[in-house]
Amino acid sequence: MTNDSDLLRQYVESASEAAFAELVRRHVDFVYGVALRHAGGTHRAEDVVQLVFVDLARKAGALSRRPDVVGWLYTSTRYASAKLVRAEVRRELRERAAHITSSSGRCHDRTAT
Repeated sequence: MTNDSDLLRQYVESASEAAFAELVRRHVDFVYGVALRHAGGTHRAEDVVQLVFVDLARKAGALSRRPDVVGWLYTSTRYASAKLVRAEVRRELRERAAHITSSSGRCHDRTAT
């Protein structure tokens, strides 16, 4: 059985989609479980899984020197989950502020006429 570092090297050196697919197959359930706990929802967890594996592909060259990528996957999943949740909270706050601003503007306009 090929270890994770060898698979990453194969992906980097040969652009081996099969090697990367094997990495995903090995670790997707783990990453999804961590994302589900930290992101709080199946849709968010699915988004986080995609983000983490895209990041893994992007950083494969540097990560191929590690003996094991599980620790990196865990940390990356936690960070991606937190970032996604923060972005959603900020978006919701902006939407509420915009709604309040537009609502108060309409009420003000009605009283002016």
